[in-house]
Amino acid sequence: MAPCTWAVCVPLCTTISSRKHGGQFLLLIEDTDQARYVPGAEAYIKESLEWCGLVPDESPGSAAPDGPTARATESVSPSSTPTS
Repeated sequence: MAPCTWAVCVPLCTTISSRKHGGQFLLLIEDTDQARYVPGAEAYIKESLEWCGLVPDESPGSAAPDGPTARATESVSPSSTPTS
């Protein structure tokens, strides 16, 4: 199945721009709104990017232990989320 146009348009443009300026393509999926969680959405995003040949330099599940996506994941972990 072909991905949604916007699901790849934005990452494609930002990847081209970041690589042009010596940067990396980091995929960060912030899943902090559990009420709107959609099973399979993260896999769909990754598959859509791969379908277009966009492979992140770092992403959930492939992050370096001290890389930016690992640090970002720690900052939104359930244990660090304030409760009301």
